[in-house]
Amino acid sequence: MNKKSNGKTRLETMLVMLLLIVFGISTYTLVVVTATSYEKTQAETTAKDNLRLASSYIESKLRSADKDNVKIVDSIFDSQSKAIVLEEKLEGDTYQTAIYYKDNALREIYIKKGTQLEDTSGFEIAKIDKFDIEKLQNNTLNISFATSANGQDYDMQTIVNLN
Repeated sequence: MNKKSNGKTRLETMLVMLLLIVFGISTYTLVVVTATSYEKTQAETTAKDNLRLASSYIESKLRSADKDNVKIVDSIFDSQSKAIVLEEKLEGDTYQTAIYYKDNALREIYIKKGTQLEDTSGFEIAKIDKFDIEKLQNNTLNISFATSANGQDYDMQTIVNLN
């Protein structure tokens, strides 16, 4: 009779061990798949948020600026892309706020007009891959941004009327 109970005990122990192994492998697979999915979703969300941040930031800066003092320059600080320059006078001096693209980021710098800057990065506003400005008719700007995440490209355009 001891042999029969020993056989059942071994079989039950093996089944429990097999069930624990299957449960462990399933749990590990679920955690890995969930973490990978979360990482991809987070990267996409961050890319989209950076586009919205860049667009909103430029819109608010342009809307609060004196429309006559908004300029589009072809390059600034040896950057290859166009820049938005907002000028304002304070205590007899002219200061410029330059919004430009450099080192995969939309950046801003506030300087006194005429200041020579060679290798300046300025304040980072948002990480993006592309920034372009096109001046349209009737003093309107078409500003486009682009970025990518997980092999997916995202872009956004903002149209701002300076009148």
